[in-house]
Amino acid sequence: MELKGSCKEHVANVSANELPDLIDRFGDYLKKFPKRVSVLIFADAGEKLNPYLVIPRLLLGDYLENQFEQLINIAIEKGILI
Repeated sequence: MELKGSCKEHVANVSANELPDLIDRFGDYLKKFPKRVSVLIFADAGEKLNPYLVIPRLLLGDYLENQFEQLINIAIEKGILI
């Protein structure tokens, strides 16, 4: 997967516990896509992710893009013109 945008070490100044619940909670998203997420995380392998760690920008952007795509699909299923 080619990553474009900020580097892995650039953080979004927001932690998971500050995010509103969208279609998936952020923690659930991490569990759904472990291979994709591992590419976007800069934390040491031994460091456990927790809701209070600041999120890398690439990971936050990937999560928000995924949630937006799901919302679009829900709207299309309901017959809403996008």
